[in-house]
Amino acid sequence: MEKLMLNISFVEENLSIEAVKIGHPKNPFIAGFSIDSREIKAGECFIAIKGNKYNAHQFIPDCLSRGVYTFIVQKEMKNKLKNVFQNCFIFPVENTVEAMALLAKAYKRLILATSFAITGSSGKTTTRELIVKLLSSKYIIHTAKKNFNNEIGLPLTILQAPNDTQIMVLELGMNHKGEIKRLSEIAEPMAGLITNIGYAHIGQLGSLSAIAECKSEIYEGINPHGYIFLNRDDAYFEYLKKKSPVEVIDYGISDFKILEDKILDGYKLRYNDIEFNYPLPGRHNLSNLAGALKVSEFYRVDRDKIPEIVENIKAVSGRSE
Repeated sequence: MEKLMLNISFVEENLSIEAVKIGHPKNPFIAGFSIDSREIKAGECFIAIKGNKYNAHQFIPDCLSRGVYTFIVQKEMKNKLKNVFQNCFIFPVENTVEAMALLAKAYKRLILATSFAITGSSGKTTTRELIVKLLSSKYIIHTAKKNFNNEIGLPLTILQAPNDTQIMVLELGMNHKGEIKRLSEIAEPMAGLITNIGYAHIGQLGSLSAIAECKSEIYEGINPHGYIFLNRDDAYFEYLKKKSPVEVIDYGISDFKILEDKILDGYKLRYNDIEFNYPLPGRHNLSNLAGALKVSEFYRVDRDKIPEIVENIKAVSGRSE
């Protein structure tokens, strides 16, 4: 899988800004995007994020020493850094996080990839990993290397997709009302899945109903001809189903016949007429698998491959979602 070399005109056109040329940059091509000066590679574009705890603009000299010659920076930092920049292109913008979101949407369309988005109170990461394993047997899949599911991590994940990616499997996290709406509008998913509505963020939002409303924000960016997968075992299934603007595909634990409960070693299951061992324990993990299998059916994954894939699933490090 290869990354697509982009001309700086890609940034200019999608940010509606002309690059500021300083000195004599090597060439007008971009090999990728990064926000981490420790990991950035020569030829990539550094997007400097100014956060509450740190200001990545201070790491621009490090990027220059690593062969970076394209920068997206906060407009107010341009003059402060005028003696730092040398032989490079810079794009001064009002908000580098917003700029990254615009570029992510444009890049996804450029490489003709579709996306599948996952949200919910728990089980997001495990469900995402299950879906990735299953869909990878048929498609070229791209997903986050880490738990990148916020307004910085999600667009960065999109921008780091190889140009032959067919489906991006993306996780939408939430710290406040409106965040999932924002992420869904960036991801523009063809289909999505809501794992469940639980007590995570209850302190911030006050009630399960408010949490359900926030999770339903995934509908804001979903393709109007798309699909949503909903957990029919969840107390808010009917609410989410009624609110959905797209076709609903439901799933639940009753999709399985439990042949053996192996306690900490998972289950022996029958799904339709397929039997297999599932190594992840707990009914919550049955729910995660039910959703992932329903998604694999939707994307027409070869059902004969399911037993081997599921039996080799490992728990996500540090999680038992």
